[in-house]
Amino acid sequence: PSSCRVVPSGSMPSAASIGFRPQDAHRRRFLHEAWTGCGCKEAAAAEEALLARFVKSPHSLSRVPIDLPGLGLGRQYIATLEINPDAAGPAIVWAHGAGAGLGFGYLNYDALAQLGGLRRRVLAFDWLGQANSSRPRYPHSGWGRAQPDHLSAALAFFVESLEAWRAVLGVEEMDLFGHSTGAYVCTHYALAHPHRVRRLVLHGPAGIGAHP
Repeated sequence: PSSCRVVPSGSMPSAASIGFRPQDAHRRRFLHEAWTGCGCKEAAAAEEALLARFVKSPHSLSRVPIDLPGLGLGRQYIATLEINPDAAGPAIVWAHGAGAGLGFGYLNYDALAQLGGLRRRVLAFDWLGQANSSRPRYPHSGWGRAQPDHLSAALAFFVESLEAWRAVLGVEEMDLFGHSTGAYVCTHYALAHPHRVRRLVLHGPAGIGAHP
């Protein structure tokens, strides 16, 4: 949407402060720190330092604002790494697995940025609700749904947010790379938006058989 503006990483509130009621933010921040041993700001700073050290290609970190009226979530923010923003051709989009973040790809990004000896635009992001992206309350919680409805709702949460992110960045076509659970969601994204995915690469896909 034309009203969305990409926000530099340093000028955005931390993921822990976006999309929570105060009591939820406090509870989830406590659980996060108990699990990781640090707070969200410290984790984000460590990731930024990791990428600065290992990613030699021109790159930037930002929070990309997306609007999700269909999910009843309003405006959210997707943490994004962009490499070679002016490179021609379809972008390579890298999607992490469950409980991870874009920092997990730190040893892969330079190779992807020169894949096949060509200068490539590379985009990596944190799924909505994970790592440094917004963490809104899940809009479909409750025990009244049948299991297939729960699965459809969970997929919509991720697929719709990925499509909104793509639209804001103006990515017309992509080579989509997904790892683990991210590969599972990327498969459903490709089924829903086949004209946006030139190639689909699945690395250790969760929930998919040997012959998807």
